Amino acid sequence: MIGRNLRYLVALVVCVLLPLAGCSGGGSTTKITSKGTEVTVGGKVDVAKAAAKTAFLSSTSAGAVNHVFVYNAQDGAQLGTATLGSDGSFSGLTFTLPAAKTVLVFKAIVAQGTFRSLVPVDLSNPPTAGGISASNPISIVISQQSTDITAATSAMLGLSGQLGDANQTLASVGKTYTDCATQVVNAGGSVLAYTSTGLQLSGTLSNSNMLPARAASTLTYDDLNNTQLDGRVISAYIPGNNPIVNFTVVNKATGKGISGLKTFALHVAQLKPETAGSNSYWLNYILSGTNPRPSSDAVSTFNSTTGALATQGYTIIDHGDGSYTAIFGKNVKTVATVPYDGNLIHRIGISVRSVAVPGVVGKTPGAYAGPINPQTNAATANFAVRGVTNLIYDFIPATGEMYTVNGAQAYARDIVTADACNQCHDKLGFSGGHFASRPDTKLCVMCHTPQNIVGTDQSTNGDFTPFIHKIHMGEELSPAETILGVSTAEVTYPQDVRNCAMCHKGVDGNNWKTKPTMKACGSCHSTFDFASHMGGQTNDSSCAGCHAGTTSTAEIATAHLPVQDPDPAAPELGGTNTHTYAGYLPAAGVTVPGAAVITWDVKSVQRDTNKNPSITFRFLKNGQPVVFNTYAAGSVTELMTGFTGSPSVYFAFAVPQDGVTAPADFNATASAYIKNVWNGTIPGTTATLSAIDTNGYYTITIKNVIVPDTAKMLTGGVGYTYGSAATPLTQTDLSTLTVPAALKTKWAYNAGTNVGGLMVVTPNVWKTATNYSARRTIVSNAKCNACHVALGIAPTFHSGQRNDAPTCVFCHNVNRVNSGWGVNAKDAIHAIHAGAKRTNKYSWEVSAGDKYWEISYPGYLRDCEQCHVAGTYDFSASASSSAVANLLPTTVATGNVPASVPAIVTGTETVPGTFFAPQLAPFAGQALGSGFSFSGAAGTYTDAAGTTLIISPISAACYSCHDTAQAKAHMVANGGSIYEARSTALLKSETCLVCHGTAQNTLNTTVPTIKAVHRWW
Repeated sequence: MIGRNLRYLVALVVCVLLPLAGCSGGGSTTKITSKGTEVTVGGKVDVAKAAAKTAFLSSTSAGAVNHVFVYNAQDGAQLGTATLGSDGSFSGLTFTLPAAKTVLVFKAIVAQGTFRSLVPVDLSNPPTAGGISASNPISIVISQQSTDITAATSAMLGLSGQLGDANQTLASVGKTYTDCATQVVNAGGSVLAYTSTGLQLSGTLSNSNMLPARAASTLTYDDLNNTQLDGRVISAYIPGNNPIVNFTVVNKATGKGISGLKTFALHVAQLKPETAGSNSYWLNYILSGTNPRPSSDAVSTFNSTTGALATQGYTIIDHGDGSYTAIFGKNVKTVATVPYDGNLIHRIGISVRSVAVPGVVGKTPGAYAGPINPQTNAATANFAVRGVTNLIYDFIPATGEMYTVNGAQAYARDIVTADACNQCHDKLGFSGGHFASRPDTKLCVMCHTPQNIVGTDQSTNGDFTPFIHKIHMGEELSPAETILGVSTAEVTYPQDVRNCAMCHKGVDGNNWKTKPTMKACGSCHSTFDFASHMGGQTNDSSCAGCHAGTTSTAEIATAHLPVQDPDPAAPELGGTNTHTYAGYLPAAGVTVPGAAVITWDVKSVQRDTNKNPSITFRFLKNGQPVVFNTYAAGSVTELMTGFTGSPSVYFAFAVPQDGVTAPADFNATASAYIKNVWNGTIPGTTATLSAIDTNGYYTITIKNVIVPDTAKMLTGGVGYTYGSAATPLTQTDLSTLTVPAALKTKWAYNAGTNVGGLMVVTPNVWKTATNYSARRTIVSNAKCNACHVALGIAPTFHSGQRNDAPTCVFCHNVNRVNSGWGVNAKDAIHAIHAGAKRTNKYSWEVSAGDKYWEISYPGYLRDCEQCHVAGTYDFSASASSSAVANLLPTTVATGNVPASVPAIVTGTETVPGTFFAPQLAPFAGQALGSGFSFSGAAGTYTDAAGTTLIISPISAACYSCHDTAQAKAHMVANGGSIYEARSTALLKSETCLVCHGTAQNTLNTTVPTIKAVHRWW
């Protein structure tokens, strides 16, 4: 039950209720007579402290005004009355309690309104004679708070009005003292009863661990930024016309309550059951606007001139310990379009984000706008985006019972989860609407219902299922649509859109494949004509009969199996792109049913006595070591039976460059295609393969590459192969697949054309060589794949075979350039993800048709840790800080710059085409010279020409996102070099970390540290 703050129980021994309206010290006595217990009380009505009341009582008020009455709640009998003084006080109110247990209703009528207080009195266990005297005064407080508690209690008891009004009694609804006292305590009131020390209040604490609570009015601007809210709905009821909800709000880190909150977004909806094959759906009771659409319950409004209450909204009863009772202002039984049915599942949704107290600050008593932001000197009402919480509760109004499954709290229609969304979106609201006040999908579906339609055009349908499907279909939706202001043509999706399980992770997440409907399917397949499909479909009753299984291509689970067709641009299919694929490529990390599971295992990497790089590895098939076939020309031409192709072994290391003797970045590589080493296409003088034991381990040594003594960070791995010259490992024997025969036929391998087969997508595996130190790891595969699921597939690059984020730098190192862009991993990945916000369109690979400036990043771009390992990007991790002096600059241009340097300016230029980085324009027609080179055969290296262009190491990372003229000027002014000749740039020293480093604060959260200026938490 909702309880009282413990400190009130101690401090207010003689007060009936929480004194929001003041408490007088009028003398009160209790005397036992032959007719019962005679009580004389005094108290005060201070309307100056009641909500929206600004004037004291008028001594000239007529009639019942300026009087306080006391009634027996059981039968409505008036027990006594007293006149209120001009200051709101009263005394000498004497009456006789009709029973040892009586609920008293104090009702004060003043010019500003009617206020009430419910006081359950239990005198059934009196002390011995003399146990109570005038030293135990009882002071009655009649306030807005006590009035709200009376309203909540009356509603919960089933009354159509309020206790204290005509015909509104406990007897009229068959309720007793115990029923009423329980509801009073639940609503935040207390019972007055004898204890060993006299009369005291008693109540029930909801959770003593929530104490001491923190008052919202004491929270600072920093507190709003750093507090993560949490809480829960304890119970919900619709006893009359208005929902009543009991809930808590706490600081998630401490578990302590937050009291004093008055502003919430309150929602209530009804779940319409499934009919005729159609899915269930929510309908919101609260609608607003000319064409009514779902909304939240109305907050009270106030006269801007006087601060007086204009319209009454929802009511919040603050219990002082972080627990609350909310009484909705909305009558849910008068909504014509949502007929009330208490037997259906209902949902309460509460958004908690504001510390503001409604009213006009300075005119409405208690009104509060929030703490002052010291940077802007403006009041801030809301918790930071990451701190907002939503409280959700499903229940059955007819019984008042929480919705459960197997005895545990559950949520109806639990299909899409917020955690699933946040894999890409970081936290819902950062990149979406509603200013992050609604970060839980269970709340999203309460407003995004079939009612959420603007006008009559269904293309503006904001119903959750079509709305979300169409947005995520994005640029692939044809024709494009604009829905509630969102253009699908401007949305890019970071993986194969057929991976339905990515988002559908709730308890009912499999509905996408077991309960098909025209609404769901038609939202992506938007031009499909259901009216002519299989004789015409008028409802969803027949859909599951054909589409809800796994044995035919018509069934949803099979039709949405994310396997990409061969790329038509592959040479095997008549194209000219030698760096793509001709097999069928499983996407989104899917394991095709029945397909072999292949993994790589690297045992060791070393530099042998001849200074050659060497790696010991094996393949595992379904967990068992693979022994390679023995090559026989014309008969045994594949190293694994039932497969074609293979991965490669790949090595990377660092050699001295630009005066740095121990670079912290790779700049030299060596590789060999395993199949060609196995079959002798690569001669033994170039690379050798030998089996070292019976556990399937083999060693490949690259004989024509010398790793010099000066080399650092030697690392080797398995995987990485792609392209027509080196087919990745591809399963050609599809007999074990448990998919429809039509798919096996479609995917069949043609040995004559090298088209088809099921490509093996195995994560690259690598290890640092013995006696070498590892390169710092600054990104995480888990972080990348939280959104992409499988790097390299949809969007597809390197045929999905180079799928390890930390080793992208094997190839995308500081010396790789293209059309005036540095395509070092650091530069390219930042620029791609920030493509839509950059000033200069990042046009690398535009000749292949890529338009990186159209990428819509789904997360919060400032959240560096959505991709980076904590501490690495801001140099607070030791491996990163120690690498600073040895970082290499990014090379951005070498060779000859054309006399004309066309650049992507508007983003509407014809693509594919020939375009360059616009920063090359000042160098048009110049010969910049050769870049850095490493000779593997000799183990020697040659520095780049001093005329080549570079960006200094730290500036390179920053400039990839922050490429405005102002940002560039700031970097250059502080020692950075951007598109500057290497000869002069290397003479400079970046001083970025003097200000942006971590020395100012060990927690690295104080501006201007790198982490702090990107604040996202």
